[in-house]
Amino acid sequence: MFRHFPTKAELLEAVLVTRLERLRDAAHDLGTATDPGAALLRFFARIVADADGKIAITEALAAANGNSGAAERPGAELRYAVGELLERAQGAGEVRRDIQLDELYALIVGTSRGAVAMALSPTGQRRMLDVVFAGLRTA
Repeated sequence: MFRHFPTKAELLEAVLVTRLERLRDAAHDLGTATDPGAALLRFFARIVADADGKIAITEALAAANGNSGAAERPGAELRYAVGELLERAQGAGEVRRDIQLDELYALIVGTSRGAVAMALSPTGQRRMLDVVFAGLRTA
């Protein structure tokens, strides 16, 4: 493995990039869903469910003093894909139009970190997401 990744930081960064690319691809796949509101919320829930792994990788990468910037492009592409999901859900009238992508991202990050910090069970995560989703939906 160290022939391909000379340092632990390079290995962790490659893992992070792969995770971001998979999430980006999943968001793109949901971009054609017949129910755009449900697709956005399903993707939001997926990110929260996967947060402990991503946070662990990010913290390990920081501890290994690694960050070549390789994750910036897939991170930006993921953000763009989430923006498309948001626009489709808003266009269908299923998500509030006054929510901006930055605000949605803040909710995703905060909800993800909160779920990890509190070690919420899947049931606890679902209940927390129900509250967040109620705030995102149109009246």
